[in-house]
Parts: sequence; C-alpha cells; structure tokens
Amino acid sequence: SLPRRTLALVACTASLLAVAPVSAATADAPGEPAPSPAEAPRPPLPKGKVKIGVVRVVLSEQRVYVYDTRRRLVATLPASTGVDGSTPTGRFTVFSKSRSTFYRNDPRQRMHWMPRFAKAPDGDNIGFPSVPYPVTSTGGARTSVPLGVEPSSKGCIRMRTRDAQWIYDNVRIGTKIVVEETLPGSLASARTG
Repeated sequence: SLPRRTLALVACTASLLAVAPVSAATADAPGEPAPSPAEAPRPPLPKGKVKIGVVRVVLSEQRVYVYDTRRRLVATLPASTGVDGSTPTGRFTVFSKSRSTFYRNDPRQRMHWMPRFAKAPDGDNIGFPSVPYPVTSTGGARTSVPLGVEPSSKGCIRMRTRDAQWIYDNVRIGTKIVVEETLPGSLASARTG
C-alpha cells in the first residue's frame, strides 16, 4: 500500500489539475491561444520531415488538411481564417517563408512561422502564421483566438504555434495550397489537385 503522504499528494495534484488543466498549448510561445472548449483533442503531428504535396484549407470548417506527396492525409489542424471573406479562395502556391514577421499596418503585432501563398487586396501577404501577439513594454502577450471555431484574421490562416512551425518546416516554396468554402464529398475521396 502507498504511504499516506503519497496518497495525499496524488489527491492534491488531481484536484489542482481539475481546477486548472495544463496542456502543451497553454505552455507555448507568446501569442499562443488558450485552447477553445470546441476544439477536439488533436493527434500528434507526424515526426520527422514530411513531403507535403497539398495543403487544403476549408473555410466552413476552420480546418487545415495536410496531404503528403502520395495524396495521403497526414494532419488535420484547427485554424482561424479571415473575417468577411478576407481569405481568398482558389489554388495557390507558397512563394516565400519567414520565421518571424509582423503586420505591415501595425509592426507591434508579431507572428512566427509564416509561409506565404497569396496577396491581400491591400498588398499585405496571406499565409499560415502562428497566432499574432502584441509586443508590449514587458514582452509578448497571449491572444485569445477561436481556432477551429470561427474566422478572426484579416486573411491569414492563423494556427497554434506548434502547428504553424510544423507547416513552416515541411512546406517548400512551390507547395500547392487549395482554399475552398466547403470540402466536396468525403475526405477519403477528396481530390488534392
């Protein structure tokens, strides 16, 4: 049998976790949103380098589907796209990548891991960054973003820092990006263009 001190410690730890759960998402970089109750638990991302063939963004689902070069689905990620139709639909290719960037109209808003695939009407770039975070006199601050729930950006596909970095590390210049309102048919039969 376990000593009383061990049982008390286990009971105390369990009650603390019930009050304030800790997840990888809450322990991430500045700008990392707290997980939304609507977000389902996510499977781990593939380890090692993945040859991404197509990244499909489905606006109605606020999801990003990542396919390898053999057209196999390798990741499904929650995202938050542009409000009021500001994320363009169509077929694109990644044309540049940056490890760190900022909003042109507000340089205090920073983002990490930005593969770019389109231009907004105002000339700004659209891509797959981490959730932006404001830089303050005390450093970066966390931002609340409804990933996987509703649009919140000016056109970019906002993602968790870990997911944005994984996309950044695995897409190459020229990777195909498909952005559409809804996913036609079932995922299993979806064409990846």
